[in-house]
Amino acid sequence: MDTTTIRSTVYEVACPLCGQPCDLRLARTGNPYFTCPDCGLRCFINSPMGKERLSTMVTMKGESYAV
Repeated sequence: MDTTTIRSTVYEVACPLCGQPCDLRLARTGNPYFTCPDCGLRCFINSPMGKERLSTMVTMKGESYAV
């Protein structure tokens, strides 16, 4: 994942609570995070292992994915 494309919200990830697509963004610290527009869950990914796992879960915006 390229940080430039994350800043422009090209990537989505499914909310772990409700399954709604969430825009992946970067925090001021440079770490990825997302906020679910439906249930309001906000998740910050801070560890290297979490970022590695996140990279397997993201999709390009508009693509379908299994929940």
